[in-house]
Amino acid sequence: TKAQSELKHTSKPEEVLYVVSTTSNHMKNHVKWFSSLEKLEQPRLVETGDNTMHPIKHVSDVLLSHVGQKGLMWNVLHVPIIAKNLVSVILIFDQGMQV
Repeated sequence: TKAQSELKHTSKPEEVLYVVSTTSNHMKNHVKWFSSLEKLEQPRLVETGDNTMHPIKHVSDVLLSHVGQKGLMWNVLHVPIIAKNLVSVILIFDQGMQV
């Protein structure tokens, strides 16, 4: 759509968040988003929509800020090799935020 096209032109691709209803976890690919990084005690993988497996490097909380409002996403997975930053609609609601 035109709005999505404008968003891509005005935002850095690594800063765009894709809100999806089909993921059960928040996932980010850039470490700069995380307030602190907690390494996993046991290695874990996440499967993406194209049926590939990707290693999860860290878990942490991420602070969001938009139009003067702030929210904290809990237990966000740091998956460096995913192509897009994914936000789970289900978890947004569970964490007391709105889409």
